[in-house]
Parts: sequence; structure tokens; C-alpha cells
Amino acid sequence: MVKDDRRPRRAYQEPVHYDHPILYIVKGTALSVVVSLVFSVFLAVISLVTDLASVERYMSYIILGAALCSVFIGSAYAAQQAKSQGILIGAGVGIAYVLAVALFNMHLSADTFNLLMFSKKMAITTVTGAIGGMVGVNL
Repeated sequence: MVKDDRRPRRAYQEPVHYDHPILYIVKGTALSVVVSLVFSVFLAVISLVTDLASVERYMSYIILGAALCSVFIGSAYAAQQAKSQGILIGAGVGIAYVLAVALFNMHLSADTFNLLMFSKKMAITTVTGAIGGMVGVNL
């Protein structure tokens, strides 16, 4: 007597194709820049409409918060798309964002380059991007 071996066959699954992490970093940085531009327009409208001295006094902190939010959103998006390497991709988005903003700022303004301020922004956005990357992988 022949034993009938009927095990269910696995359905065919296409192999997972991972793109290079730099592609996700570029996508996340582009999204971060777009979100920053939206925040900038919103803050400009608020600054024009209101005549409050407190808005002017805290504008640098508000701009930093907007930049950190945009880096967080961009790195979470990039890590969610990648589905892996969240810390690496998120930190890459933070670093690329600061470099892009610094190059844009150097092109537009004739201010001197402050290395201490640049390194602080680099550290803060790198950490924020890494946290956003961890959140994005787990979404």
C-alpha cells in the first residue's frame, strides 16, 4: 500500500527586493525639505498676520522644532518604505537634510560659517532622524 503524502504546497512568494539605502535616504530627505517648506510658509503667514512680540522672540526655537519635525517625518517615511535599517536610514536623512540646508543657506546668505552651530544641528538632526527611522520601521 502506497502512503499518500499530500502536504499543502506553499504558495509562490516573490523574493523580496531591497533597494540601496541611499535611495531611501534621498526620498526621505526630499520629503523633509518639502515638509520644511510647508512649515516655513505657515510660519511666514503667522509672522505676517500676528503682531506679537513673543512670536518674534521664540521664532528660532519654532524654526528648529519645525526642522526636527520634518526630519522625523522624512526619516519615518523612508524607513517605512525600506522596512529595515531604520537607524541607518533615519540618521542618513538627518545628515543629508542638514547638509542640504547648510548648502542652501551658504548659497543665499553671506553670513560666516559657524562650525559649532553646524555641529549642534548635525547631532540633533542625526538623533532625531535615527528615532524617526526606528519608528518608521515599526509602523
